[in-house]
Amino acid sequence: MRECGDLRWQIGDAKPCGHVELLLKILEQAPECRPAMLAVLKFDHAALDQAITPLCDLAVPLPLSRERAQFILTLLKARQCNLLESLEAR
Repeated sequence: MRECGDLRWQIGDAKPCGHVELLLKILEQAPECRPAMLAVLKFDHAALDQAITPLCDLAVPLPLSRERAQFILTLLKARQCNLLESLEAR
């Protein structure tokens, strides 16, 4: 059974694509998209911190912990680095 989040290049593909693989396939088909992709990925880490950290102070039934916020920031930065390395290497 397919997971809802499985990415495929074509609907009938038996094997799902990873995020990097999918972006590289898009660039094969539309290399003019590279500057736009890189522009989106080159976000400022300080701005990301400023957007995520205040969420810990929201008065909600299940608040975002500082530890979880730090995990989210670390994960997003690692994914950014991985994607940039993959896209800039080609």
